[in-house]
Amino acid sequence: FVTMERNFRQPKLRPSRPSRVWRKIGALRSPAQTRAAITSISGSSRNWAAKRGLDIGVAATALFLLMPLMLVIAALVWAGDRKAPIFRHTRLGGDGRSFGCLKFRSMVTNGGAVLAAHLAASPRARAEWAATHKLSDDPRITAI
Repeated sequence: FVTMERNFRQPKLRPSRPSRVWRKIGALRSPAQTRAAITSISGSSRNWAAKRGLDIGVAATALFLLMPLMLVIAALVWAGDRKAPIFRHTRLGGDGRSFGCLKFRSMVTNGGAVLAAHLAASPRARAEWAATHKLSDDPRITAI
């Protein structure tokens, strides 16, 4: 870490302590328990409802404003190989519950077969894949 000042000193680092909210809700498991803990700290459920409403409003506005860009990306991915540009991926969310996440496709739909054919045809690619499990010119990646 280099600086131009001569008298520069790093500030003393204090051990971080969780805030009052996180100490209170850290061990809770269900959304209802978390909501109740936040409500008891903030003083009313009106604050929680206002925050939740603001979160939903900002997300809906962002979705509305970004929709034209997302449609262009979807059209470009679809134009590449005439297959679905969006796929569902399962993720783990809060409380260990899984949910479906929609994502733009960045690889061909039959990636395993394309990779196997490419590795069978190219000894250099096979050696690169064996060493790093990555390819500098991966044929599975879409043009977009």
